[in-house]
Amino acid sequence: MNELELCVWLNGCEGLSANVLQHVDLSDGPEKIVEKLRRGGIVSQRGAEKLKKLARENWHEKEIARAENAGIFLISWYSNERYPSRLRDIAEPPLILYAKGNLPNFESAYSVVGTRRCTPYGFKVAALIGKGLSRAGMIVVSGGARGIDGAAHGGALENDGTTVAVLGTGVNVVWPPEHDELFGNILRRGALLSEYPLDTCGRAWRFPRRNRIIAGLSKALIVVESPLKGGAMITARLAMEMGRDVWAVPGRIDERICEGSNRLILDGASPLVNVADFIDHVSHFGQLDLFAPLELGDDERRVLDCLSDQGDLTLDQISKRTGISAVELMRLISGLQVQSLIYTSGGGRWRAVPH
Repeated sequence: MNELELCVWLNGCEGLSANVLQHVDLSDGPEKIVEKLRRGGIVSQRGAEKLKKLARENWHEKEIARAENAGIFLISWYSNERYPSRLRDIAEPPLILYAKGNLPNFESAYSVVGTRRCTPYGFKVAALIGKGLSRAGMIVVSGGARGIDGAAHGGALENDGTTVAVLGTGVNVVWPPEHDELFGNILRRGALLSEYPLDTCGRAWRFPRRNRIIAGLSKALIVVESPLKGGAMITARLAMEMGRDVWAVPGRIDERICEGSNRLILDGASPLVNVADFIDHVSHFGQLDLFAPLELGDDERRVLDCLSDQGDLTLDQISKRTGISAVELMRLISGLQVQSLIYTSGGGRWRAVPH
């Protein structure tokens, strides 16, 4: 097998990531590779049997041919120029990516996620964010689902912007069915992307797993509306663990559909309270220190010094160490994050950016 065939074959056993390649020698045949993986506890007996069956049937060769015939290009872990660089740093990088359409450079990618059962207000805000990001030349990434995802993709397309849908199915499967037209429009300006083999149908466990790709591709993640439990919250937690900036749109406190997104703000996500201001910030992200020295107030300096000295602190811990109230801290934290001086280190904790 060559490198592409190896990645396609191993990817046929669901749940494996590129981490498995450190246990694989390209010079070994399929039987020996499976034996090593089974002995190392990396695949179950059932997984081992599936890999053996796929190898006997030359499934990987047929899968590659099917993709080529359908105009779908395959990007393996070994594809140095095409494999998105940000994905190499996540905990479980995909072995292979199936891409249909025009895959962009993800340098300026921002992910927008939220609940499928969103309010009309949430749908409108997601569309405005997608539209604003695309107008500023950013790539809009989402999951192609109903609700917030569809609104973000649609908003980006209004400005003839580029958007990418990361699917929990094969890229040749339209799910949900009513997004057939949306997916067609996405293909004209962007791409459908998935780690799942062709014809893979939607199952509940596949969508949370693909969320690590949505989080990993982006510079920052925006949650528009989410209940306490749901895919958007999983994606937000993953983004925080990856060190990505996370923003959340505040919602009504008596709406269960907003409990999760509101909780994210309490846990350290930046509140997105004005779309125009947010777009202005991300459009100039990383350029602030090129134009003028940063001027910090006394309280901002105390918070920054606290995090520089100790780091990985929750809002409560920062409040105890600085004597600043939690309400005031939220404002200060938001300002310091906007200035790229601090970032979330996961679990509602904050850390100063090293200098």
